[in-house]
Amino acid sequence: MPEIVVPGEPVAKERPRRGKHGGFYTPKKTTDYEALVGWTWRQARHVALSGPIVVRLDFYLGGRDKDLDNMAKAVMDGLNGVAFADDRQVVALSAYKHLSGNLKRVEPRAVVFVDQT
Repeated sequence: MPEIVVPGEPVAKERPRRGKHGGFYTPKKTTDYEALVGWTWRQARHVALSGPIVVRLDFYLGGRDKDLDNMAKAVMDGLNGVAFADDRQVVALSAYKHLSGNLKRVEPRAVVFVDQT
């Protein structure tokens, strides 16, 4: 099962913002994280998978709690066109978040498993 570890604090996908001239854009923090996810996949020399895909996401948070589905969306958008041709191929998705407790310090990261069914 191809796996990558995206270093650093996971980023929750932010909503599009309206620009000065009325157009919409995705905030830079989100686009940078999505690019990091894709770059990490390519650096691991994994190829794009075909057919039905299963994805498991493990988010290790060192800072404040974040919205799980928005973190998953950021990773999935970063993988789209890189780990698989289109996210419509994903037939199963599981996501977990692991929070840093008072006594346990967690190294912030996202661990991503992608496999064919």
